This record gives sequence, structure tokens and C-alpha cells, in this order.
Amino acid sequence: MGKQFKFDAKGRPIIDTNATASAPEYKADLSNPNPPPPDYMIAVASTFEDQVAIADLTGLPVPQEYQNTVNAIQSDNYAKALNTQPDEDNNIFKNLDRLFGQYEIPAGLMNKLIALQGTALHFKIDDSSSMTNDSNLLRQDISPYMQNVVKNSKNPYVSRWEEAEDRLHRLVDFLAYVPTGPIMFSRFDRGNIKGEQKPIKRNQTPDDFKITVHKMIREIFSTPPTGNTPIYDNMYNMSKDANELRGKTDLKVNNYIITDGEPSGGSIEIRKIKNFLKNRLDPSKNTFTYLGCSNLREDYEWMHEMEEIARFVAAINDYKDEREEVRKIQPNFLYNRGMWMLCNLVAANNQNDLDAINEFPPLTKPTMESLYGRGMPEEEYRYYFETHSCGANFDPEYKEFVTQQWAADIKSVKIFNDELRRLLDRDMDRGEDDTEAEEEKIALQAVDNYMRKKYGYSASSSNLFSSSTRYSGTMYGNSNAQRSQMSYSNQPVQDKDSGCKLM
Repeated sequence: MGKQFKFDAKGRPIIDTNATASAPEYKADLSNPNPPPPDYMIAVASTFEDQVAIADLTGLPVPQEYQNTVNAIQSDNYAKALNTQPDEDNNIFKNLDRLFGQYEIPAGLMNKLIALQGTALHFKIDDSSSMTNDSNLLRQDISPYMQNVVKNSKNPYVSRWEEAEDRLHRLVDFLAYVPTGPIMFSRFDRGNIKGEQKPIKRNQTPDDFKITVHKMIREIFSTPPTGNTPIYDNMYNMSKDANELRGKTDLKVNNYIITDGEPSGGSIEIRKIKNFLKNRLDPSKNTFTYLGCSNLREDYEWMHEMEEIARFVAAINDYKDEREEVRKIQPNFLYNRGMWMLCNLVAANNQNDLDAINEFPPLTKPTMESLYGRGMPEEEYRYYFETHSCGANFDPEYKEFVTQQWAADIKSVKIFNDELRRLLDRDMDRGEDDTEAEEEKIALQAVDNYMRKKYGYSASSSNLFSSSTRYSGTMYGNSNAQRSQMSYSNQPVQDKDSGCKLM
């Protein structure tokens, strides 16, 4: 098949205007002559056209991972894996590209999504009675798939049960363009009674797949939730099924548990879950993701402690809570609903970047470039680093953050992560189910002690980045096409998506 979306010898994106297909319909507004406000979210390239425009401004190549992803999706083999004919019009890539543009997802996450190729997925749905309580999802923000379900409700918030269904409908639209392994949807098992199970084999075209799965999800959720919350038993059964499948096919399995709170067994069951996750075989091939849908933050705490303690485990709150948590730490890192949706699917597979977004250490420059899917001038990265809530704690090793692929490989970050993991593991064994705040402070203090010992000072206590510090400039030269004026300020940033103000 002819490739419409290509890269030149320097790794810069180009669109072949001689190809038969037209350019994507979605276009980012890169021609606005007015610069963004002083406090802004780091510019995102969501579509291939965005990549072309930003590469023209920066002169920087896009990361190799994105180049490989674009080429792979346009290949004949990828089309055949999705049960379609070789696609001369590049519709598979154009549809994914349009979807990323619609949700303004950083283009770099496309390679994370298609990495699910060949992976079996199992979505386990908590159908306990508490799922009828409110979620944080406003009825006005529900997806089109759910409009008829909630149209007669007077409550401004949908239920947790409805939020769970809405989330699955949204994720299916992305999975339609990924040739995964088999997909299973099931409700909670209770004792010897297996939950309702709905398996899907990937033997349909993307359009037929969406029709089939959206209908199946609606059927699963048509019966109201009731009962308790035996999370450990369900995780054990899911892992057993995954091991049996891998024994026959060697497929990786991603397990997802959509739940609203703590297990019925309380702290005792949570300790069982912790020991199970820490000791399971081949965790990278048997991942677990908690998809929280409660409107109470305290319901999530144990899940987030679990993802710090065990490997290849992720905990994703509802969008509102997750976004606030991320931006409290990284005020200028764009975390929108689109990125949140991708994290729902693949954060557990990506421990060093997606699963580290809401952690205290800053991401490295190569990681930021990989996630954003574009080159990032160092002055732009320095802006991100200095406005990060914990950037000062790690500043003595800033040069390593510029060069290392993963922050987890930097000594100060290892110290932080190891200390936090030790403290949370101890607290969970003691049945102390509280927030991570105190443990995070102790882990940061361990970093400060290390910095003083090795470098003779701790940047976090030197007031290095005070509110009076200013940097002004543009990261794209003098171009009027897209200027990102940079300055540091304590003025609140208006989050257009939610209306909340961020400091």
C-alpha cells in the first residue's frame, strides 16, 4: 500500500500530497497570532498535521517510536490483522489520527496503544450494590453511547454503574483499531458462581467490532448491580485464567478491574491482594489495572498504594480526580480526558512513563518527547522541570533528567521510589490504610539527604525557584505560528475542560 504519511531523511513528518487520500479533517489551530497566556499547558501535537506544523517551527525530528508506529499502521500486515484488505487510502491510520485529534491526545501515545497488538484483555466489572451510588461524572459529559440511558435522570451526576459502562464504550472506540488478542468482559464472581462472561474474538473489521461490542456492553449493564465486593477472589480467578491462556498461547494478558471502592474484606483482604500481586508469576505478562469510579477519594487510596508496591499494576481514578492529582504535581503537563483514556488501557504496561505521571519525580526529557510524540527544545523542558512541584528536590541531577530515558534509572529517583515503596508496604502490613502524603514527605527527605551528602546542598531548601523567578522567551524562535511564551507565576490557570483553577 502507498504511504500517505511519511518522514524525511531527518525524521521530520511530511504528508504526501500526491497520494489519493485527502488530509485528515481535524486541524489544530496553529495559526493563531496571539501567544498563549503566561501560564499554559505544554503544547501538544495530536495529529500528523500537528506534527508537520510543529516540526516546521522547531526543526526537530519526531521520536523514532512515533515514526515506527505510523509506518506500522500503514502496513499491509496491520490491515490484514484487523481483517481488512490492504488499505490504499490509509483509512486505518486516518481514523486513529482523527480520534487522537478529537480527544487531543499526544501523538506519542499511539505507539503505546498499538503495543496491545496480540494482547488478551479481560475487563472485570464490579456489580456490587454500592455501584448505584453517585460517581464524579456529570450527566452532561456522558458519551453519546449513554445519552438514552441517562436522559430521564434528574441527578446532575451519573451513577458509578453508568460511569463504568460509559468508560468501556469510550475505550472500545480505540480498541477497534488495534488487533488485540481475545477480549473478555465479565461481571464479578462470587464464591462458586461465575460472573456473566462475554468473550470477543478479534475476527471482525473495526466497524463491525464496534457495533458488536457496544451492543454487548449495553447488554451486560442492563441488569442492575447487587451484592458485595470480593476483589481478591476475582483477581485470583482472573490470574488463573490468564496463566491457563498463556500456557496454551503464550499471550500476554491485561486484566482490568472496574470498581468503586475497598474490597468487602477490608484491610485483611487488601493485604492478601498485596501479597498476591507482589508474588504473581511473570507480572509483565499478567498486568492489573484498577479503574476507579467512585466520587470518594478515600475509596482509591489502597489502589494507589498498591501500584507503588507491586510491579505492572496501575490505579486510574475517575477523570476529574486523576486530572487534579496530576496537575497538583505537574501544573503545566497537559492531562486531558484523551490522555486519561489511554492511561486506562496501557498505564500498567508502561511503568516508567504513563504510570509515573502522578508521581513526585519529574519525567525526563526523552520520556516527555516520547509521550508527546515530538521534539522538545531544552528551554521548554527546563520550563516543565522548574514548574514541577518537586523539580527543586531533584535539580542537582537535572543534567541526568535531560539525557536519561527513564527517571527511574536516576539515583535520586531510585532513592525516592525505594523509600516510598518500603514505607507503604510496611503501613499496609500494619493495616494503616491512609493517604500517601506522609510517606511521600519522608521519601523526599531521603532525596534531600542524598543531595546534601553528594552535592553539598539540597536545591529544595535553597529557594532556587522562588515566585519572583522569571523566564521569558519563545521556544519556537520568532515564529508567529505558535508561540509558547514562558514565565513563572503564582497566578491560577483556568482549566477550560473543568472550570477549576490550578495553582
